[in-house]
Amino acid sequence: MAAIISLEPGRSLAPNDVISHVKGRLAGYKAPKRVVFVDVVPRGPNGKADYRAARQLAEADRHPML
Repeated sequence: MAAIISLEPGRSLAPNDVISHVKGRLAGYKAPKRVVFVDVVPRGPNGKADYRAARQLAEADRHPML
């Protein structure tokens, strides 16, 4: 499982900080194993998260093209 995160300009965050934060609030098995930072979190026309596009971003990050 991966978390797709968009940061405000000028902000920075370490992936381990995100995972630790989530583990402190939810059961450990619900925490993401990886964190992918993107410019914009993909959303559908209705404003809801586009899970298909997010999955593609996570997969592309896992297997970057050489």
